[in-house]
Amino acid sequence: MKSLLYRLALLVAAAFLVAGCRGDADTPVSIARGELPPDQPPPPVPVVFGATVDRRTDPFALNAAAVTGDILAVEVSYSGGCRSHEFVLTAAEGFSEPSPVQLRMVLTHDGNKDPCEAYPTEQLRFDLSPVRQRFRTAYGHDSGTVQLHLHPAPDTGRPLVYQF
Repeated sequence: MKSLLYRLALLVAAAFLVAGCRGDADTPVSIARGELPPDQPPPPVPVVFGATVDRRTDPFALNAAAVTGDILAVEVSYSGGCRSHEFVLTAAEGFSEPSPVQLRMVLTHDGNKDPCEAYPTEQLRFDLSPVRQRFRTAYGHDSGTVQLHLHPAPDTGRPLVYQF
């Protein structure tokens, strides 16, 4: 009888833990954008151009960032776990002129008022080809180097460089 009561208590506790992350009427959503297998990263999201100052953002940690080809890959962590979280990479409208050309970028996070307190880590990928196209339009060159000034800045000690 004690074993049955113990199992019932564990089942009830597990049900409360699962329900606790649902918020009001929300259903849990996948944080990993469909939970693709590790060998199939999510498709990159294009960078957008606009104002890079005074952008509203929910708290998050930028753990790492790297440029490979036309892709900026970042690893972020944030509090949540019950709702979909959205990240937008906004680039300044124009380049700064020291050599190499500089571009300010801001990564923002919308947690959609997620009430949960898990701390997921997510890999995001952004398509930098619009930056390449804007560079071609501005300078008339098919190849170039752009130093990306990402905010928040990853603590890598080296600049992010986009070469094409």
